[in-house]
Amino acid sequence: MRNLKNLLGRGVMASLLALLLATGAAFAQVKAYVTDAGSFEVAVIDTATNTITATVPGTGAYAIALAPDGAFAYATGNATVDKIDTATNTVTASVLALFAMDIAVSPDGAFVYVADFYADTVRVIDAATFTQVAALTTGYPYRLALTPGGASLYVTNYSPRSVTVIDTATRSVTASIPTPGDVDLLSIAFTPDGAFAYIAAPGPNTVEVLDTATHAWVASVPVGNDPFDVALTPDGAFAYVTNSDSDTVSVIDTATNTVAATVPVGTIPAGVALTPDGASAYVVNTGSNTFSVIDTATKTVTGTFPAGSLPFNIAIGTIPSDPDSDDDGVLDVSDNCPLVPNADQADNDLDNAGDVCDADDDNDGVLDTTDNCAFNANADQADFDHDGLGDVCDADADGDGVLAGDNCPMVPNAEQTDTDLDGSGDACDLDDDGDGVLDTADNCVLDANPGQEDLDLDNIGDACDADVDGDGILNGADNCAVVANPGQDNADGDLEGDACDLDDDNDGILDTADNCSLMSNPGQQDFDHDGIGDVCDGDLDGDGVANALDNCLFIPNGNQLDFDADGSGDACDLDIDGDGVFNGSDACAFTPTGTPVDAATGCSIVQLCPCAGPRGTTQPWKNHGQYVSCVAKSAQSFVQQGLLTSAQKDAIVSAAAQSSCGQ
Repeated sequence: MRNLKNLLGRGVMASLLALLLATGAAFAQVKAYVTDAGSFEVAVIDTATNTITATVPGTGAYAIALAPDGAFAYATGNATVDKIDTATNTVTASVLALFAMDIAVSPDGAFVYVADFYADTVRVIDAATFTQVAALTTGYPYRLALTPGGASLYVTNYSPRSVTVIDTATRSVTASIPTPGDVDLLSIAFTPDGAFAYIAAPGPNTVEVLDTATHAWVASVPVGNDPFDVALTPDGAFAYVTNSDSDTVSVIDTATNTVAATVPVGTIPAGVALTPDGASAYVVNTGSNTFSVIDTATKTVTGTFPAGSLPFNIAIGTIPSDPDSDDDGVLDVSDNCPLVPNADQADNDLDNAGDVCDADDDNDGVLDTTDNCAFNANADQADFDHDGLGDVCDADADGDGVLAGDNCPMVPNAEQTDTDLDGSGDACDLDDDGDGVLDTADNCVLDANPGQEDLDLDNIGDACDADVDGDGILNGADNCAVVANPGQDNADGDLEGDACDLDDDNDGILDTADNCSLMSNPGQQDFDHDGIGDVCDGDLDGDGVANALDNCLFIPNGNQLDFDADGSGDACDLDIDGDGVFNGSDACAFTPTGTPVDAATGCSIVQLCPCAGPRGTTQPWKNHGQYVSCVAKSAQSFVQQGLLTSAQKDAIVSAAAQSSCGQ
């Protein structure tokens, strides 16, 4: 801008300023709003230059959405949803929401819908008063989206895994659609006619396509690993899907529901949004702290740009004419440099052209680009020591280029860095951070840490260590920042790693008391009282036989006896000998398999007429005839029951007659 002002000259600059003040300097602009969880702010990006032009502090933990007219943005705050005035880039109101995982705004801008996961609530907020006017329970909502006309709100839920359809007019649930294969679903995007919803499914690595008229799942499109966000082009021809574990974007042709292109982007792509004209897709790369711009015509990345310390989600829209063109907090009508940020409105020569856009800041007739004292009038440009500084402004006492007041007068230190602000510059300060530990022994030279804490013993103090626990995961991304867990295991998916989570399976039972710490079992059922809950016990009845091999799963039977070899152990078999007579009615419980038995007693002929003597007594048979008579009667009964043929009966009676029983 300084080159521009010198080229234009003072007269042209004054004329331009007058024109800007008379007509207004700004027109509607397309801007992107990116949440930055690392610095807890929202970055405002000019899509024309792809640079961050402003930030909104104190909000932007996760989700972001823009009002249709671009006048306001809505972002996840600290247990709130915050309303941002896009003209001033300030938070103007907040309303309670434990954790807003997604936000949607009605087409008329009248209502804001919030998926509050922790509260198991979809909140309905009046945008004008910014107060909650309704709340609906859907099942721990993940993401939500309004149909193009705003008549219905679709919500993806964690438990039960489903898609809830809400009538926005009556604020009532009109349908609950089970997810295909009981998988988790995340982001939702609709075709322009609202006929189909494209929903990210990270488990099977697909995008599931829902017919909104029939609520039928009509297609499943394989994409990259862990698809997270979905956005459709304005004409609905293509769906852009971020694959967070593949570092790519899948471009789905919605006419064929096939992937037309796979575009490499930055690390851990998360949010994606299209510009209003559909010419570009913006992708937030959480892992590399950047955003990538994809040309939708060529489906290639045209540029990747910085985006904060932990960017996540993005919203793009057309923002109304800006009364403050340079976003410096001073309205154009009173800004002495309306196109160049200068919040302090410094004007050294009081000529109503601010210093940042004034070609001659000291009004001495010498342009700043050649003036050896740009802010001190010296038309003669006298420079006695020929050091490039005019005499009227040269106050360098020690030759290091620093004016009088050098904080290391005997050590050259042009940068004048003084970390601990003790008046002694770092170049000559033996304790740069003022923590009482000399720099030669300090494990964080520029960060005060008198205790020298060093959790991972890597000789980098915790106060300045980007990875405090030394597990290879940077603190901002580490789900257990002070407990080493390189695998980042997180059984219950609650943002706290298992290594530091007091309830790994999120079943309400602390791990120290949980009999299955990695598998949810709030009831703590433990059939064999062995201290291992049933849901994770490999031997439910504690008999030493694994469940998969145990023929009596809930009755201890270590010997695994199975008399009738039917796969059901004797300990739990209702018919031990498999003769068709239940044990409670079976007078002869261990009849050899395959032997015909009396249906009433469960006994065979041999058991009804034992050779030794009448059944149930200790006496011998009176004579051989009595024994043979018993066999004959029993055999005749078996014939009547259809258990023997007459020929078989005769053979059995003949054998009894020839036996020695009863003799």
